[in-house]
Amino acid sequence: MPNELLFRVVLHGGVLPGAVAFFVLGALWWRSGRRTEPGSPSGEARGPRWALPLLMTLGFCASFWVVEQSIELWPAANTRRLYHAALLVGLAGVLEGSVRLPWIATLLARAAAFAGVTWMLTEGYSPNVLTPAQLWLLVAGAALASAGVAAAADAGLSRTRGWTGPLAALAVLGPAQPFLHLAGYSSGSIALTGAVAALSSALLVSVVCRGFSMGAGGATALVGLVLIALLGAGVQTEPKSVPALVLVAATPLALWIRAGGPLVTLAVRGAVASALVGAAIGLVALANKADRADDPYADYYGLLHFGEKQFHSAGVRLFV
Repeated sequence: MPNELLFRVVLHGGVLPGAVAFFVLGALWWRSGRRTEPGSPSGEARGPRWALPLLMTLGFCASFWVVEQSIELWPAANTRRLYHAALLVGLAGVLEGSVRLPWIATLLARAAAFAGVTWMLTEGYSPNVLTPAQLWLLVAGAALASAGVAAAADAGLSRTRGWTGPLAALAVLGPAQPFLHLAGYSSGSIALTGAVAALSSALLVSVVCRGFSMGAGGATALVGLVLIALLGAGVQTEPKSVPALVLVAATPLALWIRAGGPLVTLAVRGAVASALVGAAIGLVALANKADRADDPYADYYGLLHFGEKQFHSAGVRLFV
């Protein structure tokens, strides 16, 4: 990565979204204090749970800006619609975190948001790459599967208070970045930087605000951003390994696990998430190795690279 791009990724895609998330989350959760939600049987503050999904998706958009350096109202290219997809996921998380809905309404809202995200990022490939039937099958399958994964992750995060929830979520989202890079979707890896920064700020805030919870919205944002990234790796670029994409898509299920105390639960969640992403990275590495071994132009590329080295070497000798 060029130094200028690295600087912009760190500053604009990481430090700034992380700083904004830290101050906003800190102020909102400190203000909520120990106020209890009416009708809450546990007597614990529900808190501004809508804030983290919004900040995660805005951080994602800030990082994607580093890659694109432009925003269009409605781009013709699917690859430039990540802003729109992320904001749709953020709005779904905000709705879920601010309004109590019956579980079936919540499930349908998640599925609708994930269906919209999938359609945004894939409709341009029909009918040339995907037939209309394949497109709608992909939209329906991704929406239903992601809604189920988000429901399971939310069930686990809603029962988690304090810093172990954001840290477990980081164990899910953080390793997705090297996976996307190896899968050939480096722009998606960069775009996740802002969401990871927002989650890191949530972790810092949760150390002080012990009632902090990612339930009711946080899981929807997390699963939605993972879905956006995987659609980029599986549709916008040539998929290296479909089983690897499935493994990463299932990683948020680790947040559903409960195994005794908070620390034990955190350790198990992190281990399961790491195992799933690690296996996916291994599958992609094997696929990349096989592609290089079967590349009919490998010799040509090697000769071309050798010729470039000789040309530059001769240029240097001539200059000297």
